[in-house]
Amino acid sequence: MLWLAVKSQPAPLVGQVSFQGKLIIPPGKREVLDKMYLSADFAILSGRFASLDVQQKIRELSRRARGQTEPNSSERVASNMKGRFVLKDGVVHFSQLSFGVPGALIQLTGTYGLKNEQLDFVGSARLDAKLSEMTTGITSKLLKVVDPFFRKDGATVLPIKIGGTRSAPRFG
Repeated sequence: MLWLAVKSQPAPLVGQVSFQGKLIIPPGKREVLDKMYLSADFAILSGRFASLDVQQKIRELSRRARGQTEPNSSERVASNMKGRFVLKDGVVHFSQLSFGVPGALIQLTGTYGLKNEQLDFVGSARLDAKLSEMTTGITSKLLKVVDPFFRKDGATVLPIKIGGTRSAPRFG
């Protein structure tokens, strides 16, 4: 639905989509994106990112989150995403956004500007592996000391922040 209002390249993510929402486009001379109001719940199952670079990073996230330190370039990792959002004045406000791959569940709230592609999200990453299992060598040995501080209910939980733009995201 957003492609009707946004002049952008092809979809960044493809997969099985379910979508339920309310769309209001009042009359007026403003651009459709500026006057559109959309409130919705969505889910994307078995999603794959169009960008090979992004898909490779997702594969790496999944591999490390499961405690696998050796790369497997032939592995195909699908992503599941679901959330609730409101689009108003060209900005998407996510009150709930979850993104899952094997070994990791990311939960976020925040905003995405459809015109300027600005990202502003905070949340947490829940990972199956301990921090020390996500790396090798001396780093792995040093991280064993802090593993207990990040474990909660059998998983490693890390606070995360995503900023920047869609083409140049910043993770922290």
